[in-house]
Amino acid sequence: MELYTLAFATCFEQERWDALPILLKHMAGHGRRPESVFFDELVRVLATSPTRRPSQTLASQISALRRLPLSQAQEGGTGVSVPCSSTLLLVFNTAIHACAAGGDWRLALDLLHELKGEKLRPDYYSFQAAIAACQRVGEWEQVLSLLQEMEASGYPPTLASYEAVMNACLRAQDWPRVVEILEGMKQVGVSPDAHFIEWILKALASRG
Repeated sequence: MELYTLAFATCFEQERWDALPILLKHMAGHGRRPESVFFDELVRVLATSPTRRPSQTLASQISALRRLPLSQAQEGGTGVSVPCSSTLLLVFNTAIHACAAGGDWRLALDLLHELKGEKLRPDYYSFQAAIAACQRVGEWEQVLSLLQEMEASGYPPTLASYEAVMNACLRAQDWPRVVEILEGMKQVGVSPDAHFIEWILKALASRG
């Protein structure tokens, strides 16, 4: 296991993300699993260096992780743990957040879909990260769809959620939709604060 630990450490240090799936596959072929610290480190690097990593590599990493059992069972008394569902959910959420930082909204939605395929339940942060990825490029229809899905999943949209939707609509210059969303906020009891209102007024005024 020490050799694998060294190999993983080298990949993280040199940002060789493409090698991680290969190492994981090699370990699985020899009946070995990464130690829990590997997943902690993966979350850290995904969160701290999203702009320096090709986004397609994220999908490769997740595809490798998705083949690992979602439990904390120990293997043969070796003390090597495998990721529990909460750990894997954190990896997915961090990867989606990295996509948002890089503006890759399609991959963000793909990862959200893969997350559901793993029988994991997206949480508030899953939806917020995907919404952020879509609003950054003005995909307001996707943002609205995610907002509805988020609410249907038991996570009432917050002011931050509506800000993301509004931002996407403003980028698309869909002014009637902006007014419609403001009305919708009133209906669900989400009150815009002074900063939010000032931001909207400035944006509307800037359209000329």
